[in-house]
Amino acid sequence: ITAAIRVNGIKKRLPVTKFDMPKSANIFLPSDTEVYICYGISVPVSMRWRKKTILIPDRSYTEREVCHIIRHEAAHLKLHDHGIVFLADILCILYWWNPCAYILKRDLTKNLEIRCDMEAAKGMDRDEVIEYMLKNNCKLEQEALD
Repeated sequence: ITAAIRVNGIKKRLPVTKFDMPKSANIFLPSDTEVYICYGISVPVSMRWRKKTILIPDRSYTEREVCHIIRHEAAHLKLHDHGIVFLADILCILYWWNPCAYILKRDLTKNLEIRCDMEAAKGMDRDEVIEYMLKNNCKLEQEALD
């Protein structure tokens, strides 16, 4: 719970600016989601505490890279991954003495990333999926390429 509160406070503690979304990436964005450039993070982050928010690091991106980032983070929001991770955190709190709870959370987090990458790859052609996988170091299964 404290980790969620800390992550939610990123917008307040670190300098952020509204991100000017390209139209091609805007179609992947869920409704009422805000996108910001954040100057203190190294990887894109999606949050769903009070409002849906996507934070991206302060770098220069091509339009295609922005589309991939938004697709991936929007998939986390669409699939409610934040709630699943929250439940895994509760499980770790309840069973703090059991190492299996932490192993389960670690494996669950990895599987959620794979599921998110597969969701983000839907609707892409083969070359775009390969580029997405290579640039984002994804672990998409072979069936996503077929």
